[in-house]
Amino acid sequence: MRRGINGEGFAALLPVLEDDQAAVPELLRNLPTGPASPFAGLSGTHFARLVLLPPFGGLPALLFFAAEFDAFVGGFLETLCTAMPSQIEEIFQRCHRYPGTAAPPEFTRWMLAHRVRPGFTVIGNPGVSADEVERCLLLRQQIIDFALETRHADAAELHRRWQRQWP
Repeated sequence: MRRGINGEGFAALLPVLEDDQAAVPELLRNLPTGPASPFAGLSGTHFARLVLLPPFGGLPALLFFAAEFDAFVGGFLETLCTAMPSQIEEIFQRCHRYPGTAAPPEFTRWMLAHRVRPGFTVIGNPGVSADEVERCLLLRQQIIDFALETRHADAAELHRRWQRQWP
């Protein structure tokens, strides 16, 4: 993926095959979340969400997919095919006219054909890459852990441990 900050993200509404509507909720429930999520392994991904929208007003059930990431949209979508093909197959094969991951450009065209523009982004740290956010969160946790471990230390011990932790 090309690096840089993407300010537009991606969202799509994908029609679910009628015969697969009942299987999608369980599939989504069983997807790992947090650091174990298949999307968490994609460098530069701020977040990704999948939500099943039930049939409404004559529309079929729709799988809503949204993601915020540090790449151009086409590159991100193609990376889904190459970095996590089995998970992408498992999720999106239940959608109408799903082309598969074997040809990433076809998958990208399919996703773009279902794209919706939400009109806003939810990146909590605009202008900061996902890798930078992750590094800051790790540093924050290290400082919290240090504070808890040294809460009863006197000034000399606190100073000694600080120097050892961050020379």
